[in-house]
Amino acid sequence: MTYEEKCNKNTFRVKCGERSSNDKVEHSGSRNFFRGNRYFCWRPFICKMNIEGRILKEIKELQTNPPPGISARPKPDNNRHFDVRLIGPRDTPFEEGIFRLELFLPEGYPISPPKVHFMTKIFHPNIDQIGRVCLDILKSKWSPALKISSLLVSIQSLISEPNPDDPLDTAIAKKWKEDPEGAKKTAREWTALYAMQ
Repeated sequence: MTYEEKCNKNTFRVKCGERSSNDKVEHSGSRNFFRGNRYFCWRPFICKMNIEGRILKEIKELQTNPPPGISARPKPDNNRHFDVRLIGPRDTPFEEGIFRLELFLPEGYPISPPKVHFMTKIFHPNIDQIGRVCLDILKSKWSPALKISSLLVSIQSLISEPNPDDPLDTAIAKKWKEDPEGAKKTAREWTALYAMQ
C-alpha cells in the first residue's frame, strides 16, 4: 500500500516493507517517527496532509454509499460545512422523524473531530436544547481513522439508546430515569412537533 502526504513543499512516499533514506519529513518533535515501515504523525505536527483530498473522498463515499437513514451533503460554497438529515430509528420514540444537523470540519480535521449541532429540537438526555451532542467520539475518543459516515452512524445509535447516566441535559435525563414511559411519550410528541414538518 502506498500513500503520499505533502509536507510544506516536500513530498514523501512510504511503501510498506521499505523506507528510503531520501524520505523528506518535517515534524515538530519526537512524537513523529518511523516505526518499521510506517510513518506516524501525531500532534503537534507541521506535516500538512492532503486534507482536501480526504474530504472529497469522504463526500463521494457519502453520496455513493450513504449509511441507511442518513443523508449528508456539503454546502455548495464550502466542502467543510455539511447539511445532514438523519431519520429517527425504528422502534424508538424518534421513529419517522427527520432530524436536521449541521456538521463542520475544522481546520485541524482529521486530527480534530468534526463539530456537530442538532438544528431540530429533540427530547433526548444526550442532546441539549441548543443542539449540542454528548458523544465521546466528538471529544476524547476521536481518532483520525474515523470518518464522517462512522460519526453519523454513532449519532444515530445514540438517538436509539439514550443514556441518562451521561447526560448533557440533566432535567431531561432525570425524566428518562424517573419516568421512562413519560419521557418516551414526550419524545414522541417532540418528534411529531419538530421533526415531521
